[in-house]
Amino acid sequence: MSRPRTHRLTKHIKVLGKQNSFNTYAACIGCVKKFDKDEISKNTFTNKKPQVKNHLKNCPDFLEKIESKEEVDDIINLTDNEQEKNNKCRKINGDSNFALSSKYLSSVGVKKNDIKSSLIHKFTKKEESKFEHLLLRMTVANGFSFQWIEHPTTLEFFEFLSPLLVLPKRKALSNRILNKQISELKTLQNEKLINDEIGVVLAFDGWKNVINQHIFDINSEYERLIELISKIKDLIEKINQLGIKLNAIVSDKFLEIVFLPCIAYQCQLAIGDLFKASPILRTASSKAIMVTAFFKNANNSYFIDKLHDIHQELYYKYYSIIVPAKTHWNSNYFCFNSLVRSKQGKGVRVGFDELTSTY
Repeated sequence: MSRPRTHRLTKHIKVLGKQNSFNTYAACIGCVKKFDKDEISKNTFTNKKPQVKNHLKNCPDFLEKIESKEEVDDIINLTDNEQEKNNKCRKINGDSNFALSSKYLSSVGVKKNDIKSSLIHKFTKKEESKFEHLLLRMTVANGFSFQWIEHPTTLEFFEFLSPLLVLPKRKALSNRILNKQISELKTLQNEKLINDEIGVVLAFDGWKNVINQHIFDINSEYERLIELISKIKDLIEKINQLGIKLNAIVSDKFLEIVFLPCIAYQCQLAIGDLFKASPILRTASSKAIMVTAFFKNANNSYFIDKLHDIHQELYYKYYSIIVPAKTHWNSNYFCFNSLVRSKQGKGVRVGFDELTSTY
């Protein structure tokens, strides 16, 4: 048998019916006295203490019934008997389980961290190394400068978490800790490469990739490969020393090392054979390279500017003349296409014909 839903405010309301399988709905005694049945139905509320309190607090008819604002406030704000009983039970149970010292009670509300006695301990060597590793990862992942580790707000935050914790200085984070992590990363990388049964490919490209990232940038002249030659040689020697299987190197210095399963290289070989077999194509390819080399030469700036003007007039933008590359199988097509596009203008057609005949 279910217990009826009653509370200390029940005497100030009248339960009118069942709202659902769990709750009833009611109206206050002020509304019941003043309104008829139809009007009362517009002012009902769920028979729960928070809803009852809210209605009694804002109902002018209940205030008129009680006749005193102070008495209404007392009815609404008076401590619940059942709440007092629960508080007493909690206090008795709490006293039986543990006793709060006066020192702890006096420290509640103080800004200083008081969890160190139970939760904070001094780091072991292994834990300290792990903590430094996490600090460096957080620095790099969030793009922080190394100065953040010495900022007053950082020190205050970590002191709150652990008053016994000593943060590393900025120089330690940017030198000792960083160098240690780099060394460990290189060791892990070498282990994986040595155990890789398929092998690795060294690729050096001074140009930008499809998402405009510089793959390998040595200095401001990142488009030149000559600065990488010495580094490529050093890498080859190191790879041989470690016993890593090397499949291919994309470089102008080591053309004799080729990774045949590469589909791009196979296409390049096939297209090269087609051009070699046809005298017409071979001649056209040779002259196309001469023309592109002419417009890529900075000494011919006058003709380059004229070509820019014609492109702007025809296409409202400039199309670059593309030089074919040995490692790009489709670069021959792009080279010829760029020349055909540039020959659309009547004035430039004559210049192209003269230039071609000269060569």
